[in-house]
Amino acid sequence: MKAPKNIILVPIDFTPVTKCALDHAVALARLLKHEICLLHIVSGDYYERRLATYTDTLIQKDLLKMGDEAKGDSNIKISAIVREGNIFEDIGAVAKEIDAYLIVMGTHGTVGLQKVFGSRALKVITNSTVPFVIVQKKLQQTIVNGFKDIVLPLNFTKESKQQLGWAVHLAKKFNSKMHLITTQEKDEFLKKKLEANLAFAKRELLENGILYSLKIVDNKDFAEQTMEYATHINANLIMAMTSENKELSDFFIGPFEEKMINNKYQIPVMCVNPRKDIYVSSGILGF
Repeated sequence: MKAPKNIILVPIDFTPVTKCALDHAVALARLLKHEICLLHIVSGDYYERRLATYTDTLIQKDLLKMGDEAKGDSNIKISAIVREGNIFEDIGAVAKEIDAYLIVMGTHGTVGLQKVFGSRALKVITNSTVPFVIVQKKLQQTIVNGFKDIVLPLNFTKESKQQLGWAVHLAKKFNSKMHLITTQEKDEFLKKKLEANLAFAKRELLENGILYSLKIVDNKDFAEQTMEYATHINANLIMAMTSENKELSDFFIGPFEEKMINNKYQIPVMCVNPRKDIYVSSGILGF
């Protein structure tokens, strides 16, 4: 796997929530010494209507001005891209083109990710090989020190191992504590798979010198219990992972992940798609 460049991509639609996403990206870029690339997607119809008075150059200037204001006196390098197209395909496409490390994107929450830049925006996440950090309108002040407390929901699926790989990678970057949360499984087959994943997670965290805690809850509304636990420990990141649709060869976000993304406590959520070119070994992705 080729290592990504030190670029954080931030889709911007000039609404307050994307300004909040930019503020989160600036905080992360300061800590990681990364660059920021601002991306504005212009739909075809809008492009035709505004081309005469609001050119790509003017949009780019507005993006760079917004970036300069957000970064303040820091020396973060900020660039801007204006792309004609649609958000469902082009955010992921641009991220791949520039070898982005991460995408930080804002959601308006309330009625789900359907409110992000329009309808059916869950496809924005599932169309990208680059992980997303989804934020809402609330700026997490604790983010200035990085993701120090990360909540990692564990289940019995193989995707949990890739999620763990990203969690370990971030924890080593920010010297984070990992807070594992899982359920009590009654089905013996699922229970054994869950126990195997949990044992794997503990081993990888210990081998990588990462402090962790473990909370086991019942099966009643795991999403709600995860959100309440995250806010109780003042977590500033929740991990979530999409699932692979074997029949359609694509990814989808389930009810649990969607609830996490739009959590009422407005805790940032990192959403990762499984990748066939990544094999988790020693808990580390190929960075």
